[in-house]
Amino acid sequence: MSDTPDIPAVTSLRARYERACSLDIVSQTRECIEYLQNPEILLAEFSDSFLMADAFDTRAQDFRCAELPIPVRRRKTDQAVRRLVAATSLSVPGPTAYRFRYVARDIVPLWSATAAKSEDIMESRRFKGLDYVAITQEPFPVPILGVIVHPDAPAPYLSFLRLLTCLAEVSTESQMERANRFLFRGVLQCPTAFDLHLVRVRPDESLEPNALGQLTRDLAEVFHLHVQEEWHVPNILRHALCLEMPSPRKDFDGRLNLLWQV
Repeated sequence: MSDTPDIPAVTSLRARYERACSLDIVSQTRECIEYLQNPEILLAEFSDSFLMADAFDTRAQDFRCAELPIPVRRRKTDQAVRRLVAATSLSVPGPTAYRFRYVARDIVPLWSATAAKSEDIMESRRFKGLDYVAITQEPFPVPILGVIVHPDAPAPYLSFLRLLTCLAEVSTESQMERANRFLFRGVLQCPTAFDLHLVRVRPDESLEPNALGQLTRDLAEVFHLHVQEEWHVPNILRHALCLEMPSPRKDFDGRLNLLWQV
C-alpha cells in the first residue's frame, strides 16, 4: 500500500502546461520548436510525470464523490462536449471505420476525495483534466482521452500538452486499474494503449492557418515515435487524432472529420 498525498503533486509536465497557458502564440510557437529540436526534453518531462503519478494510488476510489459538490462554470467548450454526449453514435468516416462511444466527462486523473477538500482544486478541476473519456468500438476496445480545443485558440498546442499531461497521470498501473473499474466497467484488457483525441469545432468563418498548427501535428508525431522507445513507461499510446466537429450552427450526427492522425 502506498501513501497518497492529501493534494496531488504538480508533475513537471503539468507545470509546463500551466506556464504555457500564459504565453502568447509567438512564445508558444518558440516553445514547440524547442521541443521539436530537442524531443528528449518532452520525453524526460513525460517520464518524470509518469513516475511521479505512479506514487499516487487511489485505485479503490472513484474519480468523483457524490457527497462533494462540484462547482460548474460554463465554458465555451461545454457545448461541444454536450453534443458528443447527445449523439447516438460517434464515428470518423474514412477507409477504415473508426467508431467510439462516450463514457464520461470532466475527469481529472489525480483527483481524489481527500484532495477535493481543497477549494482551489475543486474550482479548477474542470479546467485541468479531460473534457471526456470514451472507448473504441472494436473487438479489443481501446480507451480514449479527449480534449476540446478552445474555439479562440489559434492552434491545438495547449490542448495537446494537456492531453500528454493527463496521459502521464492516468496510464500508471494503479490508475489504469482504477479507470478500468470505475470508468470502463472492466471491459479493458490491461495493460492497454490509449488513443488521444483533440477535437476542434469548425468555425463559422475560415481561419488563417498558422505555423503553430502544423508544428503541433509535427510534435505529436515526434512524441508518438519517441515514447515507444522510452523504457521508463509501458506502451501507452496507440494513436493521436485531431478531429473536427461541425459548427454549432450545423446539425451534428455524431460524425467527426479527421484532420490528422499519428
